[in-house]
Amino acid sequence: MKRLWIKILTLMIVIILACGSYVNIFAAVNGQKTKKESIVEYTFYISDAVQTITGIHLEFFFDQNVLELKDVNTDNLPNSTINANSNRDGSVRVVNGLINGAQGLACSEKTELVRLTFEVIGEGDTEIKYYIPYMYDYDLVNLYDYTLSQTITIDGKTVIEDTPPVLADDTDFEHIEGFEKGDFPNTKDGKGHSNASQEEEQTEISEENREENYYSFVKACVYTGVIASAVSVVILLLT
Repeated sequence: MKRLWIKILTLMIVIILACGSYVNIFAAVNGQKTKKESIVEYTFYISDAVQTITGIHLEFFFDQNVLELKDVNTDNLPNSTINANSNRDGSVRVVNGLINGAQGLACSEKTELVRLTFEVIGEGDTEIKYYIPYMYDYDLVNLYDYTLSQTITIDGKTVIEDTPPVLADDTDFEHIEGFEKGDFPNTKDGKGHSNASQEEEQTEISEENREENYYSFVKACVYTGVIASAVSVVILLLT
């Protein structure tokens, strides 16, 4: 009987230790549960681009206590400069100022820009985020029509597909000395906005300016006429 209780107690201890280890190895990446030593693949896409991309600067951020970067794939951005982690803990920079020898990269269809591969090394929650300091065409004009998306796989299984990627904010890169924010208009929905609205807005502004200029001209004419009349009256009185 005593041996039976010892066996039961031993079994309970083993189960408790196993459960404790099981709980401690879990993590979450972009809201998706995973576990230690799992391989997480994050792919960053662009589509619906009217312009051809000639130059690009991408930044990605993650919690290095949860994820360890294993690989950066930029096959569609050949000869890119990749700066991962060096004095930039938990971040990856991809820069290419002359894509395909200035021929650029057409992205009207869904096109992979960067694929990051991580291994889960710790517990906790983390989000893989992006930020774009610049992305321009041959004329150095920022892209204005585009759609960004992300796909995430864990151990080969797709857990997130074609959703807007998570945009980083100042808290994600404030620790990076000399971080270049650039002038690209990042949006939370991952979509560019057609310059047609900008043209309409500019047209409205121009029309307002024309009206203001017209009224200013009329006022100037009135004031000039009043002054001229006053001068004439004064001259008549003096003569």
